[in-house]
Amino acid sequence: MVGDGVGNHDILPIMILMDGAMGTLLLSHGVGLDSCFESLNLTRPRLISEIHRSYAEAGAKVVIANTFGANRIRLARHGLTKKLETINRLGVRLARQAAPRAKVFASIGPLGPQGRKLNFGQMYKIFREQARALVKEKPDGFIIETMTSLTEAKASTMAVREVFKKMMLTLVAPVKDPRHWGRDAFRALSETLRLAGADVLGTNCGGGPEAGYRFLKALRAVDDGPLCARPAAGLPGRLLGPQAFAQWMMKFKKLGCEWIGGCCGTTPEYIRIISESL
Repeated sequence: MVGDGVGNHDILPIMILMDGAMGTLLLSHGVGLDSCFESLNLTRPRLISEIHRSYAEAGAKVVIANTFGANRIRLARHGLTKKLETINRLGVRLARQAAPRAKVFASIGPLGPQGRKLNFGQMYKIFREQARALVKEKPDGFIIETMTSLTEAKASTMAVREVFKKMMLTLVAPVKDPRHWGRDAFRALSETLRLAGADVLGTNCGGGPEAGYRFLKALRAVDDGPLCARPAAGLPGRLLGPQAFAQWMMKFKKLGCEWIGGCCGTTPEYIRIISESL
């Protein structure tokens, strides 16, 4: 059973396999880099559903709703703020319909360059607005991901915890190489985000599994877990194949990570091979 955290959580297996990338798969289907990926919940629901379904069929026990950037700041760039609630709610709904046997986690990502200009209270209100829309569809959990700022990670975690009492993961994507972090920095991150309400801490995206492994090894030294690893397949032009990526996932398992999955560059084939390796 995954640790208590806050509230009453469903009992899940010790090793929990999550899905892989959404954004890079959408790009491979011809979606433009400057598109609003989350608006595809409205305009191309079949494509979003097929991606969720393919991950579930590959063995993912948790699929993540296509809601990563569906906050007021990011949606405003595409003139979609009035569709905020609809896009978020539909994201959870599509995932649940496509993968009825999997757990569905709502995704919350960073606010982007404009968000860095905001103070903590402003960030908090924007994240809370998105979280309130998402909880109306009763997701099984939340995943806050790709946070590069501890302030933003704390604001989003506290905002979700205000309105949601079940399982929540908070994942960071550190810009600075973890080898340049001190032990105190990892302790501060652990204490800050645990107190903010995170049940699971971890890392996602980044330069690939090796960087993620270094980060989580250092975090494990000051944090008892649970921990999550969802690294990218690597850097553009230097992506690990599914077999090599799966070998790294087994290293994360030995390190003590209870939650694993993939980020940019991974596909259902990566998840299938990991599932067969567990």
